[in-house]
Amino acid sequence: MKVEYSAQPSPVGGVSIICIANKEEELFSRVDDRLVSRLRSSEHVRMDKYHDEQLYAILSARAKWGLEQTFL
Repeated sequence: MKVEYSAQPSPVGGVSIICIANKEEELFSRVDDRLVSRLRSSEHVRMDKYHDEQLYAILSARAKWGLEQTFL
């Protein structure tokens, strides 16, 4: 799994579009060709997938925080 991040500034008063996808081609297959062209020319940040140990640590911490009385 690769995560794709794309940010595209908009001509509409400082509005930006941020897309996050595991599979860029699947995301673009559902979008108008003009928008795909625009998004492909934007800045991309590619991130490596998490390892099992990293996912376990992240989910364990979130579960712990979510179960604390102060968050209920």
